[in-house]
Amino acid sequence: MYEESEFNAVAISNLWNTFSETPRGTLVPWRKIEAVIGFSRKHGGWHLINRFRKKMRTILGVVTLAENNTGLRFLTHEETLTEVPALRQQRAYRQVNRCLRELKTVDGTALSDHQRLVLFSQRHNLKVQRLQISRSRRELNSSIAKTETNPVRKMPEII
Repeated sequence: MYEESEFNAVAISNLWNTFSETPRGTLVPWRKIEAVIGFSRKHGGWHLINRFRKKMRTILGVVTLAENNTGLRFLTHEETLTEVPALRQQRAYRQVNRCLRELKTVDGTALSDHQRLVLFSQRHNLKVQRLQISRSRRELNSSIAKTETNPVRKMPEII
């Protein structure tokens, strides 16, 4: 269905060959990435960078985050644990709120009984999701915070 251009395949394999051995916790500047793919990320390079990031995640299990004006950050396990859920939950919370605002515009009198039931069910489910996301965000924030009176013990590594 989709045939990849030879140029894109070469650029992704160059990215893979150059940066697949990069250790976790490293920041690779955009200029190095752009030098490998041959053009700017702002002019068609994001597609290739995102494909490389997906390949890193699926094959090597390394999560990367794009830092504005800095580069691509290869996250450690601890950074992945703390940063990725917070980022994704923030986005999910905004999407649920947006959906609830948009559902407020629906006129229930113009709907059939079944459609009205679906509308109220969806509103209820979205409110429950928003509540669950908020709880999860609070739990993540509280589990990260260390204090003198409440130290967080290191978990033993399981091999």
